[in-house]
Amino acid sequence: MTAADLAAGRDVEPPSDLIAVWDWRDLGTPPYAGGLADQPAGLLRRGQYLEAVYTVMKRWYTDGAKSLKTAADKRLFERVLKLRRERSHADTR
Repeated sequence: MTAADLAAGRDVEPPSDLIAVWDWRDLGTPPYAGGLADQPAGLLRRGQYLEAVYTVMKRWYTDGAKSLKTAADKRLFERVLKLRRERSHADTR
């Protein structure tokens, strides 16, 4: 949810795994010494998922529904909306 909130322009701290993946790509070196296999289990997968959420939501906030071109984008967008509804419902209890 934080990645989606960040894409919406809310004042939130980016998730650390997302920052790690962005730094990894921008700097060309993994966050931990060694190669790909030396990274903490799941770091790359979590970071890539967070980046996908950020990217899909950022496009949504910029271009609306026409930005959701693939079925995967639409599923991810729907998942974010479902999680937001669940969080909203839990907050009202």
